[in-house]
Amino acid sequence: MSTLKDQLIGGIAPASETITVRPGVSVTVRGLTRVQMLAVNDYETVTDKEAWMLHCALVDPALTFEEAQAWERTAPAGEIEPVTLIIQRLSGMDEGAGKRAYKSVRGRSRS
Repeated sequence: MSTLKDQLIGGIAPASETITVRPGVSVTVRGLTRVQMLAVNDYETVTDKEAWMLHCALVDPALTFEEAQAWERTAPAGEIEPVTLIIQRLSGMDEGAGKRAYKSVRGRSRS
């Protein structure tokens, strides 16, 4: 039997989702780990931050950081944003995440 500490450190597989980016082309993404999410701040430009997220979160196909940058350079303007929004949601970083977390603990009694 595993201990609570083992369960925390062992982690869980992040949730994943498949999205169609253009007719006939779908990708599978997963949520970022905490370390990956914090590492986004290591990059200065928005495009590099996005490329890092894509590199970490794309499951199928997996992309290197440089391949993610190449996709950014060649993609139509609106193609990648829906993908990054799903990554943010799966990572608990979307716009409503803070409100959902607040509501989940607001009704709990204090001990």
